[in-house]
Order: sequence, then C-alpha cells, then structure tokens
Amino acid sequence: MKQKEQTKVVAAVDADATKTNNDYISLFSVSKEQLRKLNAFSRKHVSCQRGAIGGAHTYEFSPTSLGVVVKLRCHCGKSIDVTDYCDW
Repeated sequence: MKQKEQTKVVAAVDADATKTNNDYISLFSVSKEQLRKLNAFSRKHVSCQRGAIGGAHTYEFSPTSLGVVVKLRCHCGKSIDVTDYCDW
C-alpha cells in the first residue's frame, strides 16, 4: 500500500473512531501465572452452587491508573486476587 493510501485509511479509521466514541471494546488479558492461579481457585470451588446458567464464578477486571486489578469471585463469597502488582 502506498503512503498516500495508508494516510487515507488511517484518516478514515480515525473519523470512524470519533463517530462511535461510545462504542468500543475493552479487552483484558492474564499472564500464564495468573491463569494458573485462577484455574486452581476454580477447581477448588467446582462444587459451589451454580445458577441456572452456571454462573458460579465472576471474573473482575478493574482498570486503574497504574494497572489492571484481576480478581475471581466465587458464588460462595470467597475470592482471589491474582493481580501482578510487581508489574505496575
């Protein structure tokens, strides 16, 4: 793609982004170590009561100015914080 065409594409994307300012998608990720901890917690709480759609666990991602807090909350009330605070 030529430079002029790239500039037009970027301008079009920017224009679309401003039109749909409220329509955006946030994606969160977890490290392998965080995933290991989340899976271990989930296995320990596999027998907890579940709702009609199996909603025994709630994943919470809370963006802050320093980083993202990552928690897993079980239906029984217990939770685990797997945030890597050293990475902030």
